[in-house]
Amino acid sequence: MSNLLVVLNNKNIILPDIISQLLNGCKSYTVFNTSEELAVAATNGKENAQYEVQYDVPGKGNYVEAIVQRVKNGIIGLFHILPPALAWLWRLVAPRGHNNPSIVSSGGMESEGVGSYWPFATGKRIPQANMMLKQIIDTPRTTFTLVPNQNIGVWQVGFKPQLLMREYLTRRGAARLRTDQYQAARCPLLGYELNYLTLEGSKIPSRFLKVYNQTEVGFEGYDAGAEILRAFFKKELQQYLKDDLLQTGKRIIDACLSNATIEEYNEIIPMSYQYEYSFNKIEDYEQSGDNNGF
Repeated sequence: MSNLLVVLNNKNIILPDIISQLLNGCKSYTVFNTSEELAVAATNGKENAQYEVQYDVPGKGNYVEAIVQRVKNGIIGLFHILPPALAWLWRLVAPRGHNNPSIVSSGGMESEGVGSYWPFATGKRIPQANMMLKQIIDTPRTTFTLVPNQNIGVWQVGFKPQLLMREYLTRRGAARLRTDQYQAARCPLLGYELNYLTLEGSKIPSRFLKVYNQTEVGFEGYDAGAEILRAFFKKELQQYLKDDLLQTGKRIIDACLSNATIEEYNEIIPMSYQYEYSFNKIEDYEQSGDNNGF
């Protein structure tokens, strides 16, 4: 106990008296020096991805108090800016994760289909996908955003990112972001990530804008999550590669299957957020000689 207090005092951490009394009364306790050590202990071994904390309650039998899982949640920052081509892909796939209310079955990341309204749609998928692509191309001044639900990295945030994003963008109106305020995300499917953001005079910590800045996630955790997301997109997009899909749509999907960069997505449909407004229609993209494949 004395060694622990010395370490805490050196870090200017003063425990409340009630906590000190509680620790003094314990027969034993373990101090972890890193989050990895804590994760190994919580899952009862480095090789375990999940561990059930359970007890034998006299007269009631076995009782599971908690299920501990070794996961790093969410690689999406507070909000991202999406190029039009990527915005269309996200509408096609419409992924949902844990604790996200939906009428579709639960059990990890699943897809709600075209535009997230597929469970309620009538007709076929491809006409719906074509309609959304035409809508995106016909409205070039629209800014598309990607906002996480429930988690930013290891932080559980619920629906707060949506509220903050709306507040920020609504107040700015048509004002553009500074060119140094955003950059291509480490995972191209996430479009552009923010370098800095100030709300009501308060600077948002970078760990909420770039999830890999969280020590619990890092580049390793972020890249692992990005690979899961890429595999999910590639699996879900296969069903849209049909003859009646617009050629521009096929080109976008081919780009995704080829692990395209942000710049390559912007070459297919120019990004309106760069204020290079276009009045082209879907017919212009379909007739373009560049649409012979990615």
